[in-house]
Amino acid sequence: MKWENIKEDLLKDPRFQKAYKEQELSFEVAKQIIKIRLKKNLTQVELAKKIGTKQSSIARAESGDALPSLTFLARIAKALKIKLIAPKFEFLEQGISNDVINHWDNSLGLCTINEHLLFKKNNTQDQKEIIYV
Repeated sequence: MKWENIKEDLLKDPRFQKAYKEQELSFEVAKQIIKIRLKKNLTQVELAKKIGTKQSSIARAESGDALPSLTFLARIAKALKIKLIAPKFEFLEQGISNDVINHWDNSLGLCTINEHLLFKKNNTQDQKEIIYV
């Protein structure tokens, strides 16, 4: 049986689904670290030496148990001469509709989105940029 079939069956259980969603980002980052390390034909020890850390730090990042810091990921990217792409929030990828904007202050050019995000309107280009999360 393939992993995808097993995963599909397991995801039918709400408890497993919740645990999986909580770890999904960590697993995806771990998978990316493993992929690039193997593509560059490096062991965990060799990668650790390149970024000035211990092999155990690489193993921890590749385990998916915890999410490595952006600083740690940037060190890996720099050592391997690859570009680290900034993470994105899913709902921002889909665009923001007017019904989720809770407050807009024209005098300051600020608004809250879903009472969590604060945006600032860039007056020169009429664009919005996140300034506080």
